[in-house]
Amino acid sequence: MSGALGPKTDIVDLREDGNGWKLYTRFHDGSGMKPRTIPVPFDLLPRVGTALVDGAIEWIDAEGGAHRMNAVEIARQVLQREWRPGETLDRWHACTLRKFFTYRVEYIGQSYGKDGERTAAERIGEGHKTVQQVLAEKMAHYPNVDVALVVMDAHVQGREASFSIGPDNIDEISQVFTQMMSEADGPLMDRAKLVTVAEAMLIRSFPTTRNIQYKNFPLKDAPTLINELTAAGISHLGVQIDVSRSMALLEHPDEGKSPSAHLRFGVNLSTGERETLSTTSPLAW
Repeated sequence: MSGALGPKTDIVDLREDGNGWKLYTRFHDGSGMKPRTIPVPFDLLPRVGTALVDGAIEWIDAEGGAHRMNAVEIARQVLQREWRPGETLDRWHACTLRKFFTYRVEYIGQSYGKDGERTAAERIGEGHKTVQQVLAEKMAHYPNVDVALVVMDAHVQGREASFSIGPDNIDEISQVFTQMMSEADGPLMDRAKLVTVAEAMLIRSFPTTRNIQYKNFPLKDAPTLINELTAAGISHLGVQIDVSRSMALLEHPDEGKSPSAHLRFGVNLSTGERETLSTTSPLAW
């Protein structure tokens, strides 16, 4: 995913800005030209010896070597730049990710199979109908937009419980904690069920995708699995998506919230309402 920037991007201007440059670019999104500004630190493009020449950036390194880069190459350099001591994912990375690597979730699917016999590459390679439809539509109507396949694995980080402790329920609480220690994940110990729950939670979290199944999870979809979860004492489910290693951001399904590399969602199994996670456990609490 980090190897593709999508549309062909032209450089239109280069200006100094504080401790770096502002690289002004533009690209055609299928309907018209759109501006994009890339902040570039001076340690990538030195203040002295850097200039915009014939639509590309030319610069001289400390040894006198001449270099010439286009907008794509500069953006890649920004993303690959090592963080300096005391720095976090600051504006150099964040701005470039937000402007070029933000994706909208179109479809969610699983490739596990009944017994874990199928990989994502095998399912896509077999010619997935919805994926082919998305690719065809993008090529026909949005030729300058890239389609990315984000492959993820599902894991249970932990399980949490909350109790109101009183003088009459000490034995009950002890029994529950003993059960949790011996079978912490309940039905989610079954890998196939874990993958199904993760898929359903993702579809529930992104309601505008092309998916049909699990749109009404957990109230109407997968009732047998929900009964197993509730029988095991699980009252809520949470899911966390982390695409930070993919150098990407995902659009948040809630309008007005900014794209992110980390998205977390939770649902109440009894009401079906989406809730804010108050726990660090990404799949169950």
